[in-house]
Amino acid sequence: MRNHLAVASFLLALAASSVAWGQSAATDASKTKVPAAPAPTTPSQSQSLPERPSEPHPLKKAVAVRKAPTAYERASRAQVLPTVKRVPLVIWDDPAPIKQGQALTKRELDAIAEVPGKFIFSPAAGYVPPRGSFTLTVQFIPVDSYQYESVTTTAVLSVE
Repeated sequence: MRNHLAVASFLLALAASSVAWGQSAATDASKTKVPAAPAPTTPSQSQSLPERPSEPHPLKKAVAVRKAPTAYERASRAQVLPTVKRVPLVIWDDPAPIKQGQALTKRELDAIAEVPGKFIFSPAAGYVPPRGSFTLTVQFIPVDSYQYESVTTTAVLSVE
């Protein structure tokens, strides 16, 4: 029904723009007379207008406009998230006993880790430990220090 009213309104507007109401309009096929406009109705004679649709027209959609945040707003929202660093596995078994007067070598300082990194041994290779039980220490510093913690571990060396 609405489509028919829209078409009729369009045709009436088109006719009104080219021919005045009550005047003749000449065409090639024949001469026709456009009917005069109906007399205005009084309020008692008025008919009720069709109800207006409660929902918006399907082609008129609401558009949400969002302002881009300023540099201050972006900075104020930035948060430093706490990171939980993993502890890498460092394996260093107690080395085999060595003779008194023998210096430490790579054989005694042979720790390994599951991730790439640097080993710092204390005492370093070349040190001659005293007789008895001697504690060796290693500190492992991972290359990826953002994700992994540094690790310190010990091993016991027996010097005979």
